[in-house]
Amino acid sequence: MIGLMVPSASAAFPDPDKDPRDYLIRYYTEPDYKDWFDSQFPNTMIEEKVGYPNKIITDDYYVDPVFEFAVLNPSSTYTFDPIAQSSQQDTYGLFLVNFGGDEDYYASYIVYYLQSLGDDIPPRELTQDDIDVTLDAWNFVAWNAIPDEEGVSVQLKINEQIYDYEYDRHILRYDFTTSSYYDESYWQEDIVGQKIVDKNSIVMLMYPNGDIFQFAFSSPAEVYSKDVKEFNKIIKSFYQGKTEKFSDMYEDYLGVQKSESVPEPTYAPEPVAAPEPVAAPEPVAAPEPVAAPESDMCGEGTTYKNGQCVQDNRGGGCLIATAAFGSEMAPQVQFLRELRDNAVLQTTSGTAFMTGFNQFYYSFSPQIADYERENPVFKEAVKATLTPLLTSLTLLNYVDVDTEEEMLGYGIGIILLNVGMYFVAPAVLIISLKKRFL
Repeated sequence: MIGLMVPSASAAFPDPDKDPRDYLIRYYTEPDYKDWFDSQFPNTMIEEKVGYPNKIITDDYYVDPVFEFAVLNPSSTYTFDPIAQSSQQDTYGLFLVNFGGDEDYYASYIVYYLQSLGDDIPPRELTQDDIDVTLDAWNFVAWNAIPDEEGVSVQLKINEQIYDYEYDRHILRYDFTTSSYYDESYWQEDIVGQKIVDKNSIVMLMYPNGDIFQFAFSSPAEVYSKDVKEFNKIIKSFYQGKTEKFSDMYEDYLGVQKSESVPEPTYAPEPVAAPEPVAAPEPVAAPEPVAAPESDMCGEGTTYKNGQCVQDNRGGGCLIATAAFGSEMAPQVQFLRELRDNAVLQTTSGTAFMTGFNQFYYSFSPQIADYERENPVFKEAVKATLTPLLTSLTLLNYVDVDTEEEMLGYGIGIILLNVGMYFVAPAVLIISLKKRFL
C-alpha cells in the first residue's frame, strides 16, 4: 500500500503541498498547537521547519534595522533609551531598557554589539572541555561591569557560569551579585552613605558569522526572582536575521487566498432569439414528502444520504489516540487517519467494517478520552496499550491492498494478530505463572 509511513516525530510534517503560512498561523494563534510543535521539534523554529524565509514577530518586538535583529519588549511598563550609557565611562550600548524593579530602583538591561573578525566561533556545540575553557576565558565581562566611578566601592561574587547551544548560537551566561557602597565623594547625593545590593546577569549570544550580542542585566536583590523571569523571556526571544510582522504575513496570506478563490472571467454568449411560447403542461400533484430520519438514526462517522446512513469518507477523529498522544497533529494519529482514508475506505468490505466499527467505537470513546485528559497516569497507560496495535498496523506498509480479497485477508490477519497479543499471550502467561507458583 502506497502513501503510509511508520509513525515518527516527523511523519507527514510539513506537507510540501501546503502553504507554509498555514502552519505559521496555527502556531502563533493556537497555544495547544504551539505546545505540540515545541515538544516534537525542540530547538527548531517553526519558520525553519516549514521553510519560511523570515522570522515572524509581533508588534511588541523591537527591531533594529542596522544590526538586523529583533527582541521582545518587556510585558510590563518600561522605558526605552536609544542612547545607552553604561556605568563604564565612555561606554555606550545599542539601547537601554528600564522595567520592573522596586519602589526605589528599576531593573534594567543594556544591549551591546561586538564582532569577532576571526573564525574562532565554531558552527557547532562545544565539547565539555571547550565549555570550561570558554567560560573561564570570558568571565572578565562580569568584572568589567563594576563601575569605574569615584566614590563607589564594589564587591562582586560570581554565582553561576552557564553554557548553552540553541538555534545555531552559543550562549554564555554569568549570574553574579554586587554590593556597592557610596561614600561622601560620590556625585549622587541621595545615595551617599548607602550600601546597595544588586543581582546581575551578563548574557553573551555568539553567532558563527562573528556577531556577538551582550545583554547586561541588573535588578534590586529583593525583586530579582520576578524580574529575571521577564529577562529570560527577552533573551529567549532574541533573533538575528530578517523578520516579518505577523499582521503583514497574515494580510498577504489572505490576499493570496482571495485571489486563488476568484473564478476565471466568463463571457456572455451572443443573444439568441426566444423560442415560441409552449403551453404549460397540466399541473401534477407533488408526492407526499418523506420525513428525513432523525439525526440520531445515523451513528458517528456516518451521514444520511439518499434515504440511508452511509460512511462519511473523511470519517471522525480517533478520540482515544488523540487524547493519548496530545494532538490531532501527532504522527501516531495522522498514521491512523491515513490508514483509514487511504486503505480501509477504498474497498467495500473496509467501508462496511468501518460503519459497524464506528457505531461501536463512538459509543464509549468520548468517555475514555475525557478520563485520559483528567488522569495523566491513565493517559500513559492507554498510550502504552496502543503501541502494539500501531506497530502491527505498520505491517500494511509492506503489502499491496488493491482488491476486496486482499483487504479481507490482511484485515483478518491483523485482527487475529492483535487478539493474540492482547488476549491469548497474557492468558498463556497467567496460566504458566499459576502452574509454576501455585
